[in-house]
Amino acid sequence: MNMKQVICYGILFSLLGGVLLSGSAHAAANNVNPNASTVKLRTSCTEGSSPSVTLNDCFDGTNSSRDLATWISTVRLPSSTNPLVVEIGPGTFKTFALHCVTGTGTVFPGYVSFRGAGVKQTIFQTSGSQLSLEFEGCQNMSFSDFSFNGLNYAYIFWEGGGSSTWNNVVVNGRFYAWREDSCGSTPGLHYWFSSRLISTVADTSGQTAYLASCDNSWFFGSEITMAGGTGNVIDSDHEVHLYGSVIRALTSYDATAVYAHDGGEVHIHGTGIDMLSTVANNFIVLNAQDTARIHADSSAYNLSTGSGGTITRVLDQTTSGHGVHAPYLWTGHAAPPSIISANGADVAVVNDPAGPRFVIYNNTCPSMWYDVGNNACRP
Repeated sequence: MNMKQVICYGILFSLLGGVLLSGSAHAAANNVNPNASTVKLRTSCTEGSSPSVTLNDCFDGTNSSRDLATWISTVRLPSSTNPLVVEIGPGTFKTFALHCVTGTGTVFPGYVSFRGAGVKQTIFQTSGSQLSLEFEGCQNMSFSDFSFNGLNYAYIFWEGGGSSTWNNVVVNGRFYAWREDSCGSTPGLHYWFSSRLISTVADTSGQTAYLASCDNSWFFGSEITMAGGTGNVIDSDHEVHLYGSVIRALTSYDATAVYAHDGGEVHIHGTGIDMLSTVANNFIVLNAQDTARIHADSSAYNLSTGSGGTITRVLDQTTSGHGVHAPYLWTGHAAPPSIISANGADVAVVNDPAGPRFVIYNNTCPSMWYDVGNNACRP
């Protein structure tokens, strides 16, 4: 989708009040207080039997999530002093768009918390083509305990800056899991806790699991995975921080785990990086360009490709030549690992017959490894 299409879709969505699909039965809004502090999203607002109970402040029906979004942006208008909580029950719901800011006018600033019933109980799922969970300029948004299944080129789409917190959320996107576009006047800020973001594509089309084009993101105990195609797991020209997390590329095509460029920064600590393939791929783990920086310390690597493939752990093409700070010690084996890296970035223990020896990666050596004990290149 190009920028003109995005703008046109955004205008169309706004004119339609956030209702993205037509031809479906209208959702029911049951006794909704226009200033309710908490509302409910259900597959049915009627619960139980003999007697049944009809829930108040409740949206249900085929287009319940879209009607909820329309009500939020045209009636309720949450704010920092009057926030809104949306309690979402079990079931599958259609995706929606919230345009907190459109053009130069503020519709509402944000301040909505969406709370599901669990990642296997509450599911938002696309239908049709190119429909996502979409947010524009929304501040202080909170999401927890649900899954998003993005079919047909769909993903979480965030634009215009703002801020969000995600806790125990599973995102299954196609081509992306998360994408930023149309940046705000200042970078947005997003926090992820105990969540999984997975981008899947079954062909050679390019993909990026987490595209950080505008905002700064922090991950704690979370997973970002690219499965199936070629591309980048993380693509950042802003800031991405990962602590105690997992970065994974599971693909039969060439891929890069972390790509930082145009001054972007990626900080990776206490995080596992997996790049796995049974066929011959060319993998790049850490790739920094121009004035970007990657800082990866206290991390672990599980890297494997088929015979004839290559694994580049560090590719530093920054203007300073020192944009990647990612020291790593490979444990003892009969030979050092078959990788490509940067001078001095990798140290390995080699279990020679005479005893263990330290070798350092040095691309001036024919073998690429310098034997510290012998003070010479390893044969």
